Amino acid sequence: MSFDEEERITIQYEDQSILEIPHIDIGDTDHDVKLLDISCNKKWIAYVTYSYNYDVERLSDGRINPETKNNIYITRRRFTAIDQETEKEELGFSGNRVLSTNLKHATLKITDHIYQNNGTYCSFLSISNDGRYVALSFYEEGYGSRHKGYINPDCLIFDMDRNFSDPQKIKCQGRAVFLNEEEKNPLAIISKNNLEIYAEFPQVKKVTCMFDLSCFYSTGLRTCPTVRKQMSYINNASWANIFRSAFYRSSDSNDMEIIITFTRHIRQNILSTPFDDNGIVRIWSILEEGARFSSFTAEKQHVMALSTGYTFAAAYVENSRSVNIYDIKSGVLMYRLKSRENSNAENFKVSHIRFCYDARYVAMSGLEGDNEVAFEVWHLESERSIHRTTKDIAPQEGTKEDIACLRRVEPFVTRELKKNRKCLKGYYTSYPGGEMTIMCVELKIDKVSEDYTVTWITNTHPQLISDFEIENGSKYPDDIRCGRINVGESEYLIRFSKRTVQLWNKVSESSESYENGLITENDTLIYIRAYKGPAYGIEYSFRDTWEIQDFNSIRYIADDISRRFLVNIKTKETSNSYHTEELFLPLDILPSVQPSSSETILRSPEKQFDYHKLESACQALHYFFTEDPDKSYINSNWKIIREKTSELIKSSISDIKNDCHFFSTINGSRTLAMLSSFEDGRNMIKIILASKAPISIFSYVRSQSEIDRNNPPKRNEYIPGISLSKPRQMANYTREEESNMPDTTEVGVYYRSSTCKPPYRKRTDTTIIAPNENALTVLIDEQSHDWYKLLFNRILLDSQSVGPSCFSALTDTLLYLEEGRKHSLLLSSSPKLSYLEVDYVKLGILDYEYQEMTKTKALQKCSIADDDYLVAHATREQIKMYKGYSLRRTQHPWMVFSSNSTREVERYARVCLIPITHFTSYGDLYENQSRHTNIKDEECESKGRRKESTFVRVALDRHINDMFQQDDIILELLLKYKWKRFARSKFILICFIHAIYYFSYCTGILFAPELYGLNLEEDIFLEHPGQIVSITFMLIALLILIIQEARQFSGKRDKLSYFFSGYNWIDMCAFVLPTFTLIQLCNNWPYFIEVCSISTLILWTHAILRLRVISHFGVTLEIIIQLSRKIAPLLLIMLLVILAFTQTYIVLLRLRPDDYFRDTFSGVFLSENSTTGDVAFGGSVEFATSSDNGFSNWFTAFYNVWLFIYGVWDPIVEGDAGSSIMVMCLSVIFSLVAVLIFFNMVIAIMSSVIEEVDSRGKKVWISHFTGS
Repeated sequence: MSFDEEERITIQYEDQSILEIPHIDIGDTDHDVKLLDISCNKKWIAYVTYSYNYDVERLSDGRINPETKNNIYITRRRFTAIDQETEKEELGFSGNRVLSTNLKHATLKITDHIYQNNGTYCSFLSISNDGRYVALSFYEEGYGSRHKGYINPDCLIFDMDRNFSDPQKIKCQGRAVFLNEEEKNPLAIISKNNLEIYAEFPQVKKVTCMFDLSCFYSTGLRTCPTVRKQMSYINNASWANIFRSAFYRSSDSNDMEIIITFTRHIRQNILSTPFDDNGIVRIWSILEEGARFSSFTAEKQHVMALSTGYTFAAAYVENSRSVNIYDIKSGVLMYRLKSRENSNAENFKVSHIRFCYDARYVAMSGLEGDNEVAFEVWHLESERSIHRTTKDIAPQEGTKEDIACLRRVEPFVTRELKKNRKCLKGYYTSYPGGEMTIMCVELKIDKVSEDYTVTWITNTHPQLISDFEIENGSKYPDDIRCGRINVGESEYLIRFSKRTVQLWNKVSESSESYENGLITENDTLIYIRAYKGPAYGIEYSFRDTWEIQDFNSIRYIADDISRRFLVNIKTKETSNSYHTEELFLPLDILPSVQPSSSETILRSPEKQFDYHKLESACQALHYFFTEDPDKSYINSNWKIIREKTSELIKSSISDIKNDCHFFSTINGSRTLAMLSSFEDGRNMIKIILASKAPISIFSYVRSQSEIDRNNPPKRNEYIPGISLSKPRQMANYTREEESNMPDTTEVGVYYRSSTCKPPYRKRTDTTIIAPNENALTVLIDEQSHDWYKLLFNRILLDSQSVGPSCFSALTDTLLYLEEGRKHSLLLSSSPKLSYLEVDYVKLGILDYEYQEMTKTKALQKCSIADDDYLVAHATREQIKMYKGYSLRRTQHPWMVFSSNSTREVERYARVCLIPITHFTSYGDLYENQSRHTNIKDEECESKGRRKESTFVRVALDRHINDMFQQDDIILELLLKYKWKRFARSKFILICFIHAIYYFSYCTGILFAPELYGLNLEEDIFLEHPGQIVSITFMLIALLILIIQEARQFSGKRDKLSYFFSGYNWIDMCAFVLPTFTLIQLCNNWPYFIEVCSISTLILWTHAILRLRVISHFGVTLEIIIQLSRKIAPLLLIMLLVILAFTQTYIVLLRLRPDDYFRDTFSGVFLSENSTTGDVAFGGSVEFATSSDNGFSNWFTAFYNVWLFIYGVWDPIVEGDAGSSIMVMCLSVIFSLVAVLIFFNMVIAIMSSVIEEVDSRGKKVWISHFTGS
């Protein structure tokens, strides 16, 4: 290294010298590197070194002399490496030369902060992206009990730019790591049972959120599977160092190894949990609140890399040099990448895997034995190894035991810039002269070999300004660029045109056709491809037409294993941005070709399926359809190429083997969707379905610009005999034979380095139910229902072997049918989902989950009406997260149960969820997002809220979509499960508070005059102790209930809907009226008794409504509510009729005197002597009834008429009113209309509603149960 070991640096802060420490180089032989970490952006490196002193001196008191004891140092500097070609030291990532002023070297002596531990422990190191903070943490096995405290209980965080001597400390027993974020330095602390996130560290040193990891450990109530560990990774991770004591047992380091395994991808905000059960791997997202991204089977494999946006996961296959690529969304195996090297793979130790260039390439690095490092790069879609290089490394000196405890930079690959050009670099550690040295080498994946060239035909002048594609012909041969490729003794013709590339085996050798690159019917088409845009999500589609950006961008790269072309392509709408297309010619598997008259004899011992060739030919066939949908072109050459392309596809399909997985990949799914869009393509699907290759499809975002039927592609017709004038710009080509390609430094051709953004395509409105499309939806659009049924059935048939990856596309298809009101197809397709039987190993579920699921299925035969048979079961879909109020509760032990409490463990033993694949995803998938968006409206719209999932939209919109009508069975199970686990106890508690509120109100206010001798006509003073206690209890209970109601109101998204609920109004009245009566009592306000009576009625109603969670009460209350709603219109009409009769009676009788309504009685009375029987006295008497005119005002008149309904006719049956013919007629009419018609109609409607509500039974009760 070029660093001066004795160089010193003085750091100044606020004009004070803080520390002056000699720099410690990573290759210093006097210091052993125990921990080493590189920042995520590869700009900084930190390492902990030990300096041992074997001549320890002791002071007179027996203590060790500090100047002679072993010292520990921590160092931070810029990450640099020695370029192997230039032998110059370069900065990481940028590739710039190292200057003495830009190293920012800082070293700190931390001996006094770390205490010696002779037990088993693990230390962890992490450095932030800005290089400012370095975290050193520990996990000590067997410590932390009452009798044995932690030796190093804190995580030490050093601010390397400021105060070194006093690090910040955070209580931690586990790994502290800085997450990958440029602007901030979020810190994650992972212990055995928890994961804590400090999102705003160091400005705010408080936990933002916490995840409960105890669910991954077995307890007395649950058994969790064993975690699968990659011991080679655990033992060689440079940022972790496990120290095993002399009394070490294998179980002592189990927790430390699990922490290292779980946090392998923590810097990408991902937790990965591999298990031994069937090789299950689960991926959890920290950003999505602990949601599970994927669960798939990867037996004898180790997930080592995740792509940007978590689209793919790369898993290394043990002892194979192979990498399997899994789709995280579906968990299906997408690609199998096999190494070029065929030697014994047991000698290879993989170190690092990386997705490069938007997951179009995969790079792997590792060690071949002890003295060689290997780097290999694959092109993902083609599964081709495009580059492999090995470098010798100087071995490390020392014994195996000494070397094992030291740390080094393990080989890895990263993408960097070199002279403003993107490139891949491999880093590794070597030991020249016994000193540790970090080396780097550029992986030249685009290097041109001088041994393999293309002889370009010089009389062709390709142009980019043509309005249409000329595939072949003698009139305009200049529109294509032709060249000859030699493979062995055979020569082949390569033809690059504006939108296609073709590889031909020339049979005819006539001077004109051979020299000009023309083809005939006897020539064999080996390879053809229409340029294809990358699968970047919503910006690209198979319906887009791509064309070459510049013919100068063509580069031929070949070696002994593969031959490929690089070419930059673009869309019609763009000119500056481009995409680099990789074209893999099938020259490595070409048969021996011998021309014989007009026949081409193919001699191949065994045909191999090349799906890149098949996909390319399908792309070309679709291009032909786009240019000529009606097959109206009469140009013979056009027809020749089109027919030979169809033959090439059929020939490629015939080579498909039973274990071919192409049609279960994303590329295969998009190929099927593309073939489904035109007739010739559907004929090819028929041949594909005849093969035994498994088929599974994927959905992707539907764009209206793609499916716009009002703008069909323009037809470019060839008209014979008419010269088409085309402006041409002559290219400056010489007539001499050209070299393979012009030097890129001269013409400025770069690959994968487009600095301009592609045009932004605004995504469609995602509030529609079916925003996605696939091969099935394309067939529906094309009205090809027979093809749809055939492909649908085939996908269901193959699902058992492929897995559940197709379920997302099938449900998207059913949603599309539902939205399009294609009910006949929907009804015929939905029942077929019962045949979707997937082997449980492919489902990504663990053994104990499968056993529980089997038990649950067995209980489905029992009646769910019995609570004893209600068993809720679901696989874990989310790691429990605490934040906000729930996080504060966990930080105060007196507010929650103990973590070891049996009740607490049982409470969180099962997660109550409905796991419907890909429907309950709350985040937006990466492939559905725009890579280059400048539209601020969408950013503002999506900021601060999550997008509603398709499942939620369908499930809530039940009046329109009936796909998910399940008679509330699932909802009933979930509600009863919650009722048993926690809702029942909370309900009993709240009922107890209500009872205290009611009772204290009665004793303190309602019956206070009787209980405490109060006189309501005098001033009242609250003096009696019993009344004061009752009112105190009432106010405390009232305060609790108001807080609960406030929380309910704040938790509602639609605050206005709260005020439209009758239950909430009764709750508010139950709180307001008793409070008002208390104020009346204290201030001796009038109408106290009247208000108390109304308050009593409200409280009784409030208490009755509390019982609606009980089944019988809930059904009864629903009957009353439904009755009120059903008869409300009839009651309104009836009320108007009563008002009409009321006014009629008022008009008729309001002027009558009171005597008109009274009966007068007269008679004679005699008084006799009881002894003699003689009349003592006698006389006459006359009296009248006490009735008054009840129709003199509206209130009494309406009251009397309302009583007529119930047969109370007293106000009009006495006196002259009872004999009035007019009154009799009105009474008969009222009795006929109101009593006979309306009253019986009300009874009839009530009977029908009761039957309707009773037929729904528990569904009514569930609606009340949910609301409570």
